[in-house]
Amino acid sequence: MDKQSFESKFESIITKPLLEKGFRESGKSLFMVDGQNAFSLIRLGGRMASSGCVSHILCFRHSFLPNIDDVVPDGFEKEVFSYPIKLKPQKIKGILGAKIKYTPSNLNFDYERFEFENKSEIEVKKYLDAVVKSIELLISWAKKHPATFLASQIENNGEAAWIEKLWLAAYAKKAVT
Repeated sequence: MDKQSFESKFESIITKPLLEKGFRESGKSLFMVDGQNAFSLIRLGGRMASSGCVSHILCFRHSFLPNIDDVVPDGFEKEVFSYPIKLKPQKIKGILGAKIKYTPSNLNFDYERFEFENKSEIEVKKYLDAVVKSIELLISWAKKHPATFLASQIENNGEAAWIEKLWLAAYAKKAVT
């Protein structure tokens, strides 16, 4: 499949339906801030991009958390390192719901690369449908768990990185207010 055809499929299978559910666009990335929950499907470029491929990462953060500049962003946060939850969409599985846990990835992160160039229309559709399902699973997971759940995971599974300390301070402050 060529790039133009892929982008058209991406638009019809992912972008349009997510926009109808409250997501917004920022370049080729999609995001939604729903109360204190912020979700992003970030399209990666630069060294992470290559011809005939798409690279992206699915991210989650609470909207009151500071980013890497120690600022609470208003709207879309484009910096992947500002998200505690960073996932390859294909890695989110769950018949009974997603089992997502905080895993420190404060100095680097793993992202998903999908090569569409040598894929059929059916293969591309199957992949894009799976990405949509992963986004739905992440949203469902976030709605089922209070902010204290992620704070606890960061505290128990973290590596005492400076950004984790900023996040934990924000969670503590949120609990007091």
